[in-house]
Amino acid sequence: MRAPVEVPRLRDYASMLARVWLIVLVATVLSAGAAVAAVKARPASYTASVEVFATVAGDPSTFALYYGGMGAKLRIPSYVELAKSRLVAQRAVQELQSTTRPEDLAARVSAEWVPGGADARGRANSVFMRVTVTNSNPETAVKEANAIGSNLVTLSKELEWFESKFNDDIQYKGPLAELLPVGVAKTAQLVPTPILGPMSIGAGVGLAVSALIMLAVEIARGTVGTRGQLNYIVKLATHRKT
Repeated sequence: MRAPVEVPRLRDYASMLARVWLIVLVATVLSAGAAVAAVKARPASYTASVEVFATVAGDPSTFALYYGGMGAKLRIPSYVELAKSRLVAQRAVQELQSTTRPEDLAARVSAEWVPGGADARGRANSVFMRVTVTNSNPETAVKEANAIGSNLVTLSKELEWFESKFNDDIQYKGPLAELLPVGVAKTAQLVPTPILGPMSIGAGVGLAVSALIMLAVEIARGTVGTRGQLNYIVKLATHRKT
């Protein structure tokens, strides 16, 4: 079904926008610039990371090492969640004697096993884990990362602690599994600020809003957009006279 002649069509809207293209362009550029300025105004963020690896207690035999590796991989996902927990963050805050709330610190902690992914049976494919802390202050980020890492290692031992009874055939006292530190964080890395994404979104919003506003203004003016609309007005006036 074709729209009546008096109803604006797509080409009519295009014609309206063509008359105000400069205004739409300026609004689009200004909106994109405002989005970039807003991103630039945000405080810089820094990340510091520590690495640990999981190990399971056992004798040095081949089978013990094999199953120990499997057990360590099975524990990695739990260790990842433990690193981001409030419990570890609370201990880190106490160690640093910081006024930061444990919940706020935990929200800035991320953890992953490296390299990522899983094996054919869905287990983590690595016993190594990286713990990262984000902060607006690079020195504080390093301190928090090291505190999180050290308390994570300590807590992993406490959770896996085992002590044989006096009448057990095998006497053992210590953690059945634990995390061991690979190193400590020394420097923090500046988090790159994304520009293209916010700029594109800002430009899109500016284009859409300015186009809608200018179309509304043009329609409100009641101007004749096409020859067909003009002919329709003439015919309507002639019909009324007759």
